[in-house]
Amino acid sequence: MNFTRLFDLLPYQAYKYPQAVAMAHKVGDDWQTYSTEEVMQYADKVSKGLLAIGVQKGENVAMITSQNCPEWSFVDLGILQIGAVNVPLYPTTSLEEYVFILNHTEARFCFVNNKLLYEKLLKIQSQLPHLQAIYTFDKIISDAAITTSLPLHWQSLLEAGENGNIKDEQLQSIKTSIQPNDLATIIYTSGTTGTPKGVMLSHDNIVSNIKSVLTVLPVDHTNRMMSFLPISHIFERTVNYMYLAIGASIYYSSLGGFQENLQVVKPNYFTVVPRILEKIVERVERQAAKLKGQRLKVYQWAMQLGEQYELDVRKDWKYELKLKTARRLVFNKWQAALGGEVKGLVIGAAPLQPKLARLFTAAGIPIREGYGLTETAPVLAFNRFTPGGTMLGTVGVPIPSVDIKINKADGEILVKGPNVMLGYYKRPDLTNEVIDEEGWFHTGDVGEFIRGRFLKITDRKKEIFKISNGKFVAPQPIENLFKTSPYIDQILVGGRGRKFAAAIIVPNFEQLKSYCQDNNIAYTNNEALVKQPQILALYESIQKANNRQLSTSEQVRKFMLVAETWTVENGLLTPTLKLKRPAVYAKYHDLVEQMYT
Repeated sequence: MNFTRLFDLLPYQAYKYPQAVAMAHKVGDDWQTYSTEEVMQYADKVSKGLLAIGVQKGENVAMITSQNCPEWSFVDLGILQIGAVNVPLYPTTSLEEYVFILNHTEARFCFVNNKLLYEKLLKIQSQLPHLQAIYTFDKIISDAAITTSLPLHWQSLLEAGENGNIKDEQLQSIKTSIQPNDLATIIYTSGTTGTPKGVMLSHDNIVSNIKSVLTVLPVDHTNRMMSFLPISHIFERTVNYMYLAIGASIYYSSLGGFQENLQVVKPNYFTVVPRILEKIVERVERQAAKLKGQRLKVYQWAMQLGEQYELDVRKDWKYELKLKTARRLVFNKWQAALGGEVKGLVIGAAPLQPKLARLFTAAGIPIREGYGLTETAPVLAFNRFTPGGTMLGTVGVPIPSVDIKINKADGEILVKGPNVMLGYYKRPDLTNEVIDEEGWFHTGDVGEFIRGRFLKITDRKKEIFKISNGKFVAPQPIENLFKTSPYIDQILVGGRGRKFAAAIIVPNFEQLKSYCQDNNIAYTNNEALVKQPQILALYESIQKANNRQLSTSEQVRKFMLVAETWTVENGLLTPTLKLKRPAVYAKYHDLVEQMYT
């Protein structure tokens, strides 16, 4: 048996690896589980319900959820089974972008998971002439004044399917008519640099990516997986489809509750973004700061060993013995924090500091960084879990079926393969800008091949800037260098058209509080702290130390400290925790100007 369309994954799993726990999520204090058969039944019920309310093949249906849950997958697969198109939106998307996307796709129906998102849509209801109904996963009673009808619980859709007498034969006939190249989903970009673009992905775009990755990923039906990154993002969504394909058990969690849930689920693999790993290390460092005497010396010794770790390089027996001891005394706590049974972490969405990859791998937790884009469904390359298949500081080896080359003119990464999108929805002009006449997709990223096979991302093409002396500066490597300091939480390096590069820095305030205590520095609040002369002197020392490792044009000549952490909620990070550079620049425009006066 084979799968060629996304909804084929369910019968494929039922045939090869039927699971008692195919999906699960926490409801109150208990975990609610669904078998493979139950997931298939729910997907079919959703399909029949959608047919009963008049959803047609090719019609766009929107979904907005604030956390991953089985219902998302039930509805997603139910939409796909009737040839309709899933349009997922982020819960943090602005009202203006909701209006644009829902009107651009002419979505008549939208699914949300909670009251907050339901009432968010009600605020713009008058601007959405196509929207007929909003279905919710939670049972809610709205107290919003601007509503023409009560929210519809998603179970009412299932009842509509039953009452509409939609036959199994009718649903099966529709499934049979759906082709691999049919449109499956439209995923809109975050819109940080203008009007959002709708990336059109077919069933085959995603299925081809699943099949290519699974040939080189050591996962199987015995594994437990945790899913907490936004499933509306193609990275986590494709990973979830992979879990279905191999018959692994998927445990859904909120981002806020994933650390607690790790201890219960004890997953074998899961996906993360660099920001989450940075936070884990920051917590470890805060705990280590409380150690004293011999325990502190042992921790510092273990960390030094970890920083010396080299993949696929067998050091002398003394180092191996020391590392084994360090894992038993120190790094075992890292394993325990992740549930104790982690076999590997797959990281994407943003560059990872090589130091972190080295430390986690030394701790016995293999981290494998990958690379991809929404437009490529998404995986293009990743580091393997097999010996010789990983190089720290790179995003790994291209996956089977994908061709990657470097444009000799400007270093841009160009790709070709069955996973490359159909195009941008209703924007053939924009499609033609990124897919050339020979079929190469222009990623907008700059990179190079190391040792002829490992792809290294230098920077985003549009983020590289030229200072006034004509030298080009790539900000991400500089930012990652500065973030190796425990006193730096977040940083943005810029200077387009200026005389030099400068930085906006969000301090790690937990570390700074400890620094203040150790150095008898008065602490009142973060706003006052970033102006303290002793604190500024600390960051000047970090600046000087890092600049010694950079070329003259790359050196950060000036910096400013800011008191507000950048988050998804305040609009300065994307839902996958990447920096929204234009938004950060806009927020601190006046302060940036002062650095150059």
